[in-house]
Amino acid sequence: MSIPYNIAIFTSSIMKKLSLILFIAIGLLACKKEEENPQTFVQQRLIGRWPIKYQIRTVFLDNVEQDPVKGDTLTFYNPIDTLIFTAEGQAIRQNKTVISSGSYTVAPDGESLTMNSTTYKITFLRNTSIGLGTAETNTHVGGKTQRTVIADHLVK
Repeated sequence: MSIPYNIAIFTSSIMKKLSLILFIAIGLLACKKEEENPQTFVQQRLIGRWPIKYQIRTVFLDNVEQDPVKGDTLTFYNPIDTLIFTAEGQAIRQNKTVISSGSYTVAPDGESLTMNSTTYKITFLRNTSIGLGTAETNTHVGGKTQRTVIADHLVK
């Protein structure tokens, strides 16, 4: 006795769907993401030569960033001012000659960087650019809190 044609098509369709679901499930399980230590992540991305392009001052009024056209101020650096981070934990600031050098460390949470006993907040870290917060001040203006953040922007 043979299986009717419509039942055979139905069974074949179910088998194809089950095979697809099984294939997707195996693919998802195989792509297990490993947790990466934030300190190691930052250290690996810091290594290299980072020209300091400019310094930006951003103003926040009651934790709301002000209009960038009115609130931000750019100060451009000499294009040869550079920070160099080595895999051995050395940081060198130079232009034509070495300005300063010493060791650097990254905080365990990867949020800050200490060079020559000065701590900088890492405002962002991308493949080709870094933001290092150099200063932050809070003042009260007319009953409102004004926060000013100054950061160096380094671009490879």
